[in-house]
Amino acid sequence: MNDRSVRCCILTIVIAALIQIHPAQADFAAGAQAYDGGDYATAFEEWQKAAQKGDLTAMVALADLYRRGAGRRPDVAQAFDWYQRAAKAGNGIAQMNLGEMYLNGWGIKADRLRAWIWFDRAAAQGLSWAQKQRSILEKSISPAELAKARKIRKIAP
Repeated sequence: MNDRSVRCCILTIVIAALIQIHPAQADFAAGAQAYDGGDYATAFEEWQKAAQKGDLTAMVALADLYRRGAGRRPDVAQAFDWYQRAAKAGNGIAQMNLGEMYLNGWGIKADRLRAWIWFDRAAAQGLSWAQKQRSILEKSISPAELAKARKIRKIAP
């Protein structure tokens, strides 16, 4: 294979990758535009398509629609599921929201240790609200509980 063929092959791979990424971004943008216009049903449809394609921002937006019930009945179980998917994939906003759900027992049993773990993960990304929530929790749980949370954080995805 000559140099030109190698470059052409690499270019084809890059273009194919960009084409696969682009539709989810387009779906998210269409959802954001619909949301800003008050068309929550269209926002839901667009964000759901993008979330199913792996767009982490769309997952968070979709979870927020479920949690708040914008344009539909709230469904905290679905909100939890989408936040958890995005949080496990490393999205800091989803990690903060998941921590908040655990802290307040929204749709799940309240669990301050799991809340601390998710706030800690978001805080590690520099999110100041998560840093504040983590500090508040550290003052309200025992040293043994905090040690347990740190141990779980290291082994849990």
